[in-house]
Amino acid sequence: MKYDDASWHYNGNFPSDLPDTAGATHIGMFLA
Repeated sequence: MKYDDASWHYNGNFPSDLPDTAGATHIGMFLA
């Protein structure tokens, strides 16, 4: 099972109002 992968943080289908830096939010923010 994979919890995080760098490829999930770029070239995604994200809302246009999110800044590119939002893609670098670490998975630890959600697992904490």
